[in-house]
Amino acid sequence: MKKFITFFYCLVLLVSYAYGNVGGTTSDGLTWSYNTQTKELTISGSGDMHDYLQSSDTHQWEKYKKEIKKITIKHGVTSIGSRAFDGCTAFKMYIYQTALRQLINWHFIDVLT
Repeated sequence: MKKFITFFYCLVLLVSYAYGNVGGTTSDGLTWSYNTQTKELTISGSGDMHDYLQSSDTHQWEKYKKEIKKITIKHGVTSIGSRAFDGCTAFKMYIYQTALRQLINWHFIDVLT
């Protein structure tokens, strides 16, 4: 019985963790993760983020853009591309954990409109 309870507890933890987090790697090699429970988007890795200027250039976090409340840029990311967070209308907090070399214009376009 004790083994069953331990197994069940581990299974619940695993499912709750898997349910709350999604993510991937962008075409420029940066990693993104989104926690569906806390509504936080985190960008990490090393290097520059490319621009999202064309309508065909969709963010990999596009599905979540209207619910993202917090965006964290981790150490190693050196620039944020244009329109990277376009349409993130629920956004309330932005945290830089890095010294950005370049902050491209318009990365928050349509956020405050």
